[in-house]
Amino acid sequence: HKYYLYNEPFGHESPTKHRMVHVGVDGDVELGARTGLKLRAHYSENRLSEEPNAFAFDYDWARQRTGAWIEGRHSHGRWNGTAGIRYDHSAYDTQYQLDDKSLSYWTLYANGQLRRRATYEAGAGVTMEGGSAAPRLYARAHRLVGLDHELSLALAWSERLFSEDNSLWYWSERGYDLLEDNGVAWNIDGSVDRTNMFSADFSWHALMALDRTFTATFLYRWIGDMYSDQRDFAFVDSLCAFSGASEVLTGLSGHIGGIRVDFPHGLGRHATGIATYQLLEPLSGDSTLVNNWRQVPRHRASYRLTVQPVPNFALWFRVAWQSETEWADYRSVDGSQCDLSGESVVYRATVDDIVMGEIKATKWMWKRRLILDLLGRADVTRYNFNYHPAGARFNPTFFAQLTMVLD
Repeated sequence: HKYYLYNEPFGHESPTKHRMVHVGVDGDVELGARTGLKLRAHYSENRLSEEPNAFAFDYDWARQRTGAWIEGRHSHGRWNGTAGIRYDHSAYDTQYQLDDKSLSYWTLYANGQLRRRATYEAGAGVTMEGGSAAPRLYARAHRLVGLDHELSLALAWSERLFSEDNSLWYWSERGYDLLEDNGVAWNIDGSVDRTNMFSADFSWHALMALDRTFTATFLYRWIGDMYSDQRDFAFVDSLCAFSGASEVLTGLSGHIGGIRVDFPHGLGRHATGIATYQLLEPLSGDSTLVNNWRQVPRHRASYRLTVQPVPNFALWFRVAWQSETEWADYRSVDGSQCDLSGESVVYRATVDDIVMGEIKATKWMWKRRLILDLLGRADVTRYNFNYHPAGARFNPTFFAQLTMVLD
C-alpha cells in the first residue's frame, strides 16, 4: 500500500510503496506445577520501493527478519524466576553494495522476584552481535504502606548497540548510498558504538475506593554517548522543497525528567474509565539533544472510556491532547510559502497542539477465536492534522483488523 515515510535528511515525507508480511507462532509447555517453558518463532518481511510522485525516490530496501525465543520459568514458595535466550537474524535486500547484508543477535537474560513484606525484583541480560556485547541491568522494589498505599522504585542501566537502531546512518556508513544518489550531503563527526541510558522511576499508588486508584510516577533519564543529527534547511521556491546538509553529532549526553499521573476508575457494571497526564522535560544536556527533544510533545493528556455491555462486544472511546512541538531544523524556513498541487502551503517551524478523538468497536466471535476491530481517528479541533512541519495533513482515518487465535 502507499505509505508516507518521513525522512529527516530530505526534510519531507515521500510517498512509498510499503509491503509488510509477518508470520509467527508461540506456545506454552507445562513441565510441572511450578515449572514451564514459553516458545516463540517468527518471520517478517518489510519492503520499501518507489511510488511515482514528484517527491518520490526508490528506497530499494527490504529486510527479512527471522527469530526464535525460548524462556523457562520456575517458582518456589515466595520466589519465582525466569531465564531465556533469543536469536534474531536480519537479511537485507538492496542493489547497493553493503559491507554486510545481514545481522545476527543473541540475547541472554535472567530475572528473579522475591515476595516478603516487600517485593524485590532484579534482572540482567546481554545482547551480542559480532564481537560486541551490550549489557542490561534492572532492579525494582515495591511495598505496601498501610492498607491503601504502595511505593515502588525501579532502577535500570542499559547499553544499546549502534547496529540495533537499524538506522539510516548506520547503513549509510556501510554502503547504503541513498543520500549521495539523491544529492544530500551528510557527515558523522566521530565513531558510534553504543548508547548508554540510566533510568529511575519512583511511583506512589493509592487505593481511593474499591474501583478507583491513583498513581503518580516521577521519571528520570540520563542518556550518554548518544548520536543525533541536525541540519539547517533552506527553502527552494522553484521546487517547493528543502535543501540542507545533515551533520550527525556523536558523544552527546543529557538529563530528562518528568511525571505521569494515572486515574483508573469504574463507572458502573459495564464501563470503566482512565484519565492520564504526562509531562516530559529536558533538564540539561547538549543543545542538539535538547533541540531534538523539543520535537516530542512536552505535555500529553487523555481520557479513555470502555463500555462492554455484553461479554463479546466492547466500545472504546478516547480523547487525547498533546502540546505543540518545536523543530529547530526548520527555523530558517518558517513562513515560507508555495503552491503545491493547486493548494497554497505555508511551512512553520512548529506543529500546533492536537486534540485527537478515537472510537473503536471490538467484536469477539467463534468462541473468541476470531476478533474484529474497527477504529476511527480524527483531529476534533481542525478536521485534519500533521505530525511535523513538512508532513502530509491527514483527514479522518479508519482502520479495520481481523485477528484469528488458534489454540
